[in-house]
Amino acid sequence: MVAMEIGEIIRLIESDPTKRAQLRAVILTDELLEQPERIARIDEHVAQMDLRLTTRMDKLAERMDQLTERMDQLTERMDQLTERMDQLTERMDQLTERMDQLTERMDKLADRMDQLADRMDQMSERMDQMGTRMDQLISVVEHHEKRLDNIDGKLGNLEGWRFEEQINRNPRRYLNVLIRGCRPCSVQDKDLIDDKLTAIGTDLDEIMKVLSADSICTTSLDGVSVYVVVQASLRVHIDDLERAMEEAMILSRLGIPVVPVALSMKEPGDVITSSARTLGVGLAVANPPSALVEARPIAA
Repeated sequence: MVAMEIGEIIRLIESDPTKRAQLRAVILTDELLEQPERIARIDEHVAQMDLRLTTRMDKLAERMDQLTERMDQLTERMDQLTERMDQLTERMDQLTERMDQLTERMDKLADRMDQLADRMDQMSERMDQMGTRMDQLISVVEHHEKRLDNIDGKLGNLEGWRFEEQINRNPRRYLNVLIRGCRPCSVQDKDLIDDKLTAIGTDLDEIMKVLSADSICTTSLDGVSVYVVVQASLRVHIDDLERAMEEAMILSRLGIPVVPVALSMKEPGDVITSSARTLGVGLAVANPPSALVEARPIAA
């Protein structure tokens, strides 16, 4: 009877899906019911992993091919490098041979240099001896040059003093090319100039500058009495022009026009001529007598 009941139950379950589902829910646990779904998910995951593995394997195979190709290239380059190293080794052997030859030649050159150094030492010793003799000769020459310079200086001074003395004694001879009728001041005239400058309060240094002029003369220009202050030199320089102008300015304080004049024994040059014209100083050359710059009086 029990067996029939079980058979009936089985037939009932098979014929009625609802009852079959109810029985399944009672007999089977939730975990068993979830197994098919879990297995399906596992299958899907396995399929994805298989796909990913296949993809990675394909990439790995591709990289292996690339690596193989690069290894082939590297092998080829290594072969080339080996060949170049062989060539370099051969060239190094040749260079070593040439260095040996060069070393031998350098040794010979060193021997020749030693011989040359010995000869140079001998020549240096002879040059030192010659240098000593040259120094002695130069010392003698310099001594004579100094003596000649002293002689030239003394001759120049003597010539200058002689020229100044001639102008002091006879200024008219040299001044006629600039201004005629000049008469040198006597000692009494100069004393009078000294007294007059002192009376108006002129400094002693300024008075001495005027009285130390190479010549002080008097003459007449257009009926007006004037002084002529003369500075003489073998070759007039700018300081001679400035001194003549300064002396004339001091002397003009006496109220009488003064003509500053510079007399040069030799041609003074264009620069001095231009400077004399700018300063207003009369300029003449004594040898040969000629006027270079017109004489102009300084108003009192």
